Amino acid sequence: MRFHMLHPRDQLVAIMDRIYHNGMTTLSGGNLSIRDEDDNIWITPAGVDKGKLTPKDIVCVRPDGTEIGLHRPSTELPFHRAIYARRPDLRAVVHAHAPALVSFSIVRETPNTSIIPQAQRVCGLVGYAPYALPGSEALAA
Repeated sequence: MRFHMLHPRDQLVAIMDRIYHNGMTTLSGGNLSIRDEDDNIWITPAGVDKGKLTPKDIVCVRPDGTEIGLHRPSTELPFHRAIYARRPDLRAVVHAHAPALVSFSIVRETPNTSIIPQAQRVCGLVGYAPYALPGSEALAA
């Protein structure tokens, strides 16, 4: 299978399936998005079990804000939009709730990526954002 040839809906379902079934998020936690060449944002829906997503559950948000789909887009859409606005080179955003990283956030620490050379090469230094209400413009900022 040539993953990059799949429709964004199918890509998001495949990635969320891997994230969910590897314990990196919960039924309602986490969200994914892909920005296509037309600047549409394809995003996982709000309030839908992430372990049972199908391609028809994925929502398309057009650049003018029009939402196309069976569900509302993730409440974290403002966060995804802010990332794409700040980093036009990015084509996707992954927001998972990996248990180890949730643990770091609870104690307000950042993981030391230099412990594992691969992690440091892939992630570089990891930052920590102060708490903001999920789905809020404050979190997006």
